[in-house]
Amino acid sequence: MDFDVVLSFGPDCRAKPKMLRAFPRETCPSSVFDWQVTPVRALRFYLANDFRDTFERADLLLPGPWVVNGKLRTNHMHAFPKDISPDEIDRYYPEARARHDHLCENTRAILQGDRRVLICMSRRLPLYRLWLLRLSIRRYAPDLRFRLLNGPANDRSRNIWTGNDAAWDRHLAPFV
Repeated sequence: MDFDVVLSFGPDCRAKPKMLRAFPRETCPSSVFDWQVTPVRALRFYLANDFRDTFERADLLLPGPWVVNGKLRTNHMHAFPKDISPDEIDRYYPEARARHDHLCENTRAILQGDRRVLICMSRRLPLYRLWLLRLSIRRYAPDLRFRLLNGPANDRSRNIWTGNDAAWDRHLAPFV
């Protein structure tokens, strides 16, 4: 199957730059999952709730260097300035919320559209989690023509942004 769109589904930011190395930029539109760390449970929540109730101010906390959603355990390191204080979340929230909603709408439109989509995971998931995610995608978008691609088995880098370029090049090569 040839793909019209290549989409990152997290759980972290690593897949997006690797996709952009392999595919033309126009086939890799921005997804909400490009810009946050999203556990599989949260991915399934996004789909089950049509991307609603995923970035509510009451759920956002600052337990460390980045704002996180305490309910979903998503990490929003790109949505707020670095070194933000808890008192500043309210100041930046409207802009962060608008961007989050826009990216959710982009992702929703792709999944509910008629294009063929390659969905890339940035990390290798256990097969049962991959199967649950595939089932969640199918429930959300029953007519979507897609392939869910697990992360490469041989990329063991701990850095969520970099990873192993050679491993990713081999992993994505059959789809380019």
